[in-house]
Amino acid sequence: MGGGSKKKKSVLALGAGAGAAISPALAPEAPGTNIPFKVMATMWGLYWDWQFGAFKKYQAGEISPVELYTLANEKAQELGIPVPLGIGHLAVLSSDQEKLKEGLAPHVETGEVPKPSDFDYIGVFPVDSDFWGFYDDQYAKFLEGKITYEQFQENLQNEAAKQGYVNAGVVQGEQGPFTDVPASAHPAQPAGEPGGTGKEEGAPEAAEAAPFSPSAPPPAWLLEASPVREDFWDGVAEAGPLGRPFLVAGPDIEDQTLTATLFRDPGGDSSKSRLVLFGKVREESEAKLLDALDLEGGHTVKVKRQVEKEAPLPLDEQEGLYAQLLKVAKSVNHHTGEGKDNVIPDHTLKGMAELRARLEKLQGSAQDEKVQAMLEHYVSQLKAVESAVAGKTKAPFVTQFTASQTVEVEEEVVVPAGKGEGLPARKRTGSRINASESGGSAVWDGTRNEDKFYGVEYLIDLGDGYQAVYHPNDKSVPYSLRGTLELIAPPGVNDGRGALQKLNLLHLHAGPPASAEEAEVMYLERNVWAQGYEKDPEYRAVGETLKALEMKQEAKLLAALDGAASKGLAEEEMLALAKELVLQNQRALLAEKTRLLKRFFERKLGLAPGGLDKLPTYRPVPAAAQSRKGFHFWNRFDLTPEAVREKTKGYCVVHEIKTAPGKKVDILCRMIENGGVLASTELRRRMGVKHSGVSSEQDMVTGGASYAFCFFRKDKKQKDFDIVWDPEALLTRSDWFATKGDDFGAVNPENAHYSVSGRTRKVEDLPEYESTGSGSWRAQIMFKNGVDLFGAHPPRAIFVDSENDRQKVLASFAKVGVKELGGRPVEDVVKVR
Repeated sequence: MGGGSKKKKSVLALGAGAGAAISPALAPEAPGTNIPFKVMATMWGLYWDWQFGAFKKYQAGEISPVELYTLANEKAQELGIPVPLGIGHLAVLSSDQEKLKEGLAPHVETGEVPKPSDFDYIGVFPVDSDFWGFYDDQYAKFLEGKITYEQFQENLQNEAAKQGYVNAGVVQGEQGPFTDVPASAHPAQPAGEPGGTGKEEGAPEAAEAAPFSPSAPPPAWLLEASPVREDFWDGVAEAGPLGRPFLVAGPDIEDQTLTATLFRDPGGDSSKSRLVLFGKVREESEAKLLDALDLEGGHTVKVKRQVEKEAPLPLDEQEGLYAQLLKVAKSVNHHTGEGKDNVIPDHTLKGMAELRARLEKLQGSAQDEKVQAMLEHYVSQLKAVESAVAGKTKAPFVTQFTASQTVEVEEEVVVPAGKGEGLPARKRTGSRINASESGGSAVWDGTRNEDKFYGVEYLIDLGDGYQAVYHPNDKSVPYSLRGTLELIAPPGVNDGRGALQKLNLLHLHAGPPASAEEAEVMYLERNVWAQGYEKDPEYRAVGETLKALEMKQEAKLLAALDGAASKGLAEEEMLALAKELVLQNQRALLAEKTRLLKRFFERKLGLAPGGLDKLPTYRPVPAAAQSRKGFHFWNRFDLTPEAVREKTKGYCVVHEIKTAPGKKVDILCRMIENGGVLASTELRRRMGVKHSGVSSEQDMVTGGASYAFCFFRKDKKQKDFDIVWDPEALLTRSDWFATKGDDFGAVNPENAHYSVSGRTRKVEDLPEYESTGSGSWRAQIMFKNGVDLFGAHPPRAIFVDSENDRQKVLASFAKVGVKELGGRPVEDVVKVR
């Protein structure tokens, strides 16, 4: 009923009012005529901010259900919101609402408290009924003045009776002046705000009904792509290291997408798991975030604690075993290979002999199982180096032994100074979450890898144990990391609703779930970029038209703020109200923006008005809504798979795993077991995958680290690579671009590798790039975030070097329960070169 609930009502229904037999203190009160109704509606944003804290007190047992209900009604009256409130105004989840109803019931029966307007309907009226579609139609007619409020109520009752809900109740009470609200746009409020309902006086005894919804149930895909259902957060752990993406409202977050990742505690303690929301703040929105911070109002302290962590053994550090092994292996490789004399220096041979003697001596006295395992690990690797010397070949990669152990770590915590304005924050050296991946899960002990290469960052105290780390748009920060926001919940908190509430403190519009209308605008804008129209004069004219409309809306916004100021709101409440009004302003323009962009594309594609919606390729749905993990991506509606296939006959898209030949299969198996995604460097770092590409740090500077690197090649060359796709499986995406040569995937316009020439988003240019580009890195294709092997982008083939490697890969597919890729058995996809 409240934001995030299954039961929703319009803000106007919220203002509708009253049941019978209530105290004078809770008498229904219509919105004041000196404030436009839009301002009254946004007061609900202030109310829900208050409700969040009050409900926590109720959950903690600090206040009773009756006290919560009384305080809520008093707060509503203070904000000019009609009372009495319903139970849906006190709690969001259905289970919480039913518990509150049970707690209030004895007091309602005795008349100690007035009956909440929705008391008789909680959990009774089905939330998936098509009644809501009828409700929307009638509601729009009421707003347009085509029917009276009494007719609106009567029509609802009749429709409810037709659907078997005999004498269902309707919203009652005085209505305020609604003419200020356009029928085409619902006022902005936390998703699902409820309103009052009650029985018509003198009506026969009614079958119980739930409060009425302001809109039809959201489309099924939106339920997967936004946290509008209470079970959304249950799926975060299932998404593993990739995390679960979801859409949020407003223009402040890139792609309107946040990704929730639940990091498991290394020791397996569920009370120490950590939920993190990742997102990118748009550069133009950064000033708002920084304005929310008080960089002088707090200080940081380091707190020590014990954690379970994968780390080298102390004996290894004391004896320098791995350091010596790495030293001799590097020396062997330096003197071995084509053009080398293949003569290993005496000092290297001596170092190998000394290392073997030390390992054998330690093996004779080792009692600890972990120490024994470490020594066996190093003896085995030293034998491989010795074999390489004997065969005059390069030595294989050597790895350091690590094991789970209890270690002491330090964490920085911001301590508020108790004065100053804004959130206590500290600017410090940049860092990343020190995560790892294990058994298909992301693992993190709360520590961070600090490195000057990451530039600077802000550590922000959000209160109640929540923290944020923000990587600003500063030249010291690698381009692909700039704007990244990490919202970190307290240990053991696996539900992200509290974290989303905290986003409001950062002055960012990201709290309510995105609507289907906002998702469609994002889809259209994505296609503007993908189809190369961002500089088109007609597209710019659309922007100018919208800007003019926005300025008119802003004039109304300022008038509304003036009206609110006359109510004597505190500065903090005025700020929250202004934020609500800005978002409302932007949402009010959605319908017009959608209409203008659709007509723009219809002209470009030679379609009649309304023709865009009829295209089979027009799908304003983020594809990750189906697999529930990883990242969102949208398709291009100007391309069909058939058209791509025709333009790319004889070609394929390929990827090569850059590592030592013997290690490729291990990386491929880990990729499969961690979600089946060819991930960008940035996504791998977030997941805790330690494997780095050929130029990972350089790619972070250019911005290419936000993309997965692939190539466009002729079919006859496909066996030279590790993963191969049919072009039509990938090139209908709207987030790729290609370069003729190797520019490290540069998207940073200030980087020397960046060039506007020699890059394209046109499929028909790719064969020419492949034939005229130079070097093995020619005709690169960059896909934002990565490529999903299991879902939308099944590969044509996966090539390995031996049957033994093939069986390893098939075993990894079996381990995660994947039997087919694109409708083909995995046995047919995985092949020996």
